[in-house]
Amino acid sequence: MKFTVCFFPGFYFVGWRVCSDGEIPSDAFEAGKEDGNSLYVARAYHEGDLIPGKLNPKHGLCYISWGGMEYEKKEYWVRSRKI
Repeated sequence: MKFTVCFFPGFYFVGWRVCSDGEIPSDAFEAGKEDGNSLYVARAYHEGDLIPGKLNPKHGLCYISWGGMEYEKKEYWVRSRKI
């Protein structure tokens, strides 16, 4: 099987990087602000499922919502650009 990968200037690949304890890759996607602090796109496992969430590096945690409650996760994946 053959395939071709094309790259166009100005475009980039995206992926997820495993992080913990407030770590943020330099190419992470900023998703907004909360109390003046940057928030980043993240996800974490909870009860066997991978749940989208937000990373607040000031707190060193990824926050996910599950079953009407918010949970704190020290280990998470951060959405990042991969060039």
